[in-house]
Amino acid sequence: METLIAKLKEQEKLYCEEKKKIEYLEVHYDNIEGVLKGSFQAATEEIKAYTSDISKMNLSELDLMATLVHENGHRENADIYHLEMSPEQIYNINQYDELGQKIRELLFRRNEYLKSGDINVFNNESKDFSYYSDALMKKEIDPYESARDPNSFTKEMSFIMNEVMNEWQQKYAPFYDEQNTSVAKEYFCRTGQYARANDENYDKAIKQILTIGGVDFNQYRTRDFQCHSAEIKKLNEIAQNGDKAQIAAAREKLIREGVTVIPSLQATPSQKRNGYLTRHNPRSSLSLEKDAGKIVITKEEKIAALTKQGIFDGTEDEKDLEMFGCNKDMVIHYKETPKKKKIPDLSDENFIVKPSAKNVESSSNGAENSQKTTASPSVAKRLKELRGLVKRDESLGNGAGKIMQKQLDGRLLMTTMRQQTRY
Repeated sequence: METLIAKLKEQEKLYCEEKKKIEYLEVHYDNIEGVLKGSFQAATEEIKAYTSDISKMNLSELDLMATLVHENGHRENADIYHLEMSPEQIYNINQYDELGQKIRELLFRRNEYLKSGDINVFNNESKDFSYYSDALMKKEIDPYESARDPNSFTKEMSFIMNEVMNEWQQKYAPFYDEQNTSVAKEYFCRTGQYARANDENYDKAIKQILTIGGVDFNQYRTRDFQCHSAEIKKLNEIAQNGDKAQIAAAREKLIREGVTVIPSLQATPSQKRNGYLTRHNPRSSLSLEKDAGKIVITKEEKIAALTKQGIFDGTEDEKDLEMFGCNKDMVIHYKETPKKKKIPDLSDENFIVKPSAKNVESSSNGAENSQKTTASPSVAKRLKELRGLVKRDESLGNGAGKIMQKQLDGRLLMTTMRQQTRY
């Protein structure tokens, strides 16, 4: 039997030799329509992109890259979950983490629009970004004008911040309560008595998440998220006011219930001065999977998950079960293949073109361009020169999102994933 020390050495070697060569793993379903676009595993720092032959998920270059941009944002922000905060604050931070990645997806598509002038880059099956393309068509915003006019820039960035947050709260927040709760539980188990409310770190984490492409979107935010989990509110009370024995008992109970704690190291002295309690431990990274695998979700698990979400109430008949795919088990065969691709760096301060002296043109030209939803050659060329971009010949496709029914399927699959996977 392989000893723990030998296994850790093998994992460390894998981390050093292979991790740096792999940008993401492509998980390919061979017998079911895809329900997830991607995921980030905090314990292993792995990004996975999900594809399927019988769905349109991630088959276009645009949709694959948008997915990688989203998941890479989670990877870039992974350190915020090591800051000192309360379980309730961490619950909200996980919501901001998802919100920030939706903003990244939109900015990536906006970037493609500026290069191509093709408004179809905002299309996806879930119509996630229809509010932006609608505003473009109505001439309420104009990213070309934003590149030269400070007022237009502020108006557009504020629109992006608040419209993405509005859509996320209405469309996705209910489906993320389980993940938010799971993340907050893991954090409490990892930090225990140190899981104290810290408004300074909370604000610091939000600002880090929402500083994208050199723009602090947090300055445009008009509201905050709220914790809706009674379980986390109770845990928060224990963390803030309980004694060591109560906190220890609560941690032990969660771990017995199956909460998986991310392997971490104690923060360094300099990190502690900056508000961190723990830090990632690369020695504990799991092996990068390359072999074929299988996920099985039973019909009973599906029914239980939908009941927990409030979608089922026990009165469903056979037709209802069939409509929601709960009349049979879901068996997903997959293979994972290491991939290497340059993921766009949205932390680059120059990713978003901002008004400056060198890119301000005459008002007449700006007004003329603002009436268009397709870039003129001159405008496109000017923006490419400013940002050092070149046009790529690629199939843009129609997006990879899934409508409400597919989102339900996705939540079922998410319940089988590891605790600290972020989607």
